[in-house]
Order: sequence, then structure tokens, then C-alpha cells
Amino acid sequence: MDEYPKPRLATVQASSVFLDRDRTVELVCDLIADAGRNGAQVIGFPENFIPGHPYW
Repeated sequence: MDEYPKPRLATVQASSVFLDRDRTVELVCDLIADAGRNGAQVIGFPENFIPGHPYW
């Protein structure tokens, strides 16, 4: 029986930067890079981690 390769998974437990979408995106990029350096192939973030609200 053939075995499929097992992906290396990572989950993020962090807070977004309150009411600052741009800084949160920078944080996401840093977290992705860090997880990648540690061998992660799939990274899960909390729902709505990058805020799109409030919009004013």
C-alpha cells in the first residue's frame, strides 16, 4: 500500500494588532516566515485574524 506524504502543520495562537490592519498583516508575514523556518507547510490562523472593521 502506498503512503501519502504527511504535511507538517502549524496553528497560530496570537492576537492581531488592535484596529491596525497594516501592522497585523506585517505580524502575519512574520508568523508565516517563522513557521516556515520551523518546517510548517500548512499554517492555520484564527478566524478574522486580519481585521476589516471598523471601516472609517
